[in-house]
This record gives sequence, structure tokens and C-alpha cells, in this order.
Amino acid sequence: LVFSIVLYQTPESDLYNVLHSIEQFTSLVKIIFNHKLKVSTLLIDNHPSTKYSILNKHQYSFEFIYRKSSVNLGYGRGHNSNFDLIDDGNEFIFITLNPDVSFTPLGLKPLIEYAIDNLSSVSCLAPLAYLKDGSIQYSVKDNPTILSLFVSRFSISQRIPFLKSYYRKYI
Repeated sequence: LVFSIVLYQTPESDLYNVLHSIEQFTSLVKIIFNHKLKVSTLLIDNHPSTKYSILNKHQYSFEFIYRKSSVNLGYGRGHNSNFDLIDDGNEFIFITLNPDVSFTPLGLKPLIEYAIDNLSSVSCLAPLAYLKDGSIQYSVKDNPTILSLFVSRFSISQRIPFLKSYYRKYI
């Protein structure tokens, strides 16, 4: 189980929160999965002068690799760079995380169990994500169109049943 995090001037408090979530999840993994899962975290920092003292202050129960990029690779290429580091010949679950998220260990458990049970048929899963106010954070599931961008930008247009239905399908 590999967590991938791309950093770019990330506040140290955000990094602490996400690493703390991974630490809690690692403790749960030892209990629920009977040490069958190895947990590691790959961090790539796209900013040349950022320093994170938290990486040196704490001992983590999971392996982590911190790398600094000489250029800003961007979010996608940063995760791809982390993905390229995995070459152990075993099956693995690769989890991309934004550095400003946190999660409860039990919240991730069903997703991991499903991924393990369906490794041969599943290539991508996404959890249900919530905003700080408790509302659902929808992720785009379809290629954006001009109409979907318009409807998402001007929520009043969702009062028209056809556009509301179109937008719900889009998200």
C-alpha cells in the first residue's frame, strides 16, 4: 500500500495532518490485515527551498521516502514520478493524496478491502470525500463540456430540470 503525496509550498501543519492520518491508518492495518500489508509513503517536493522539520522530528511506523525535485513537475507528473519508484514485482495499491487532506483510518478500510478483493478487475477507486462544512465534495466523472462548465458556474441554471439532470450526470 503506497501513499503518494506531491508537495509545493505546503504548510507544515497540513503535512503533519496527512502524515498523522497515514500513521493512524498504519496502526489499523497491523490489527485488521495482520501485517499482510506493507505501508509506505512517497513524498516529492516540487519547491526547491521548502524545508519540513516535521520529517526529522517524528519516527513513523511506515516507511517514507522524501525527494526534492529540482523543478516543479506539477501534480500529475509528481505522482507519476512517485509511481515510477515502485518496482518490487508485487501487486500494490497506489493512493494519491493531496497534502491538505486528512482521513479517518476506518473510513479508508472499506476502500482498501474492496481494492484487495478486486485487484485483477479494478484499476481506479475514489472515496466519498467531504468538505469541512460536511457537504459532499463532488469530483468530475466525465469530460467537461461548455454546458457542464456553465451549469456548474451558474448554479441558478440548475433550477431548470434538464440542466439539473445534466449536471448530476456530469458530477
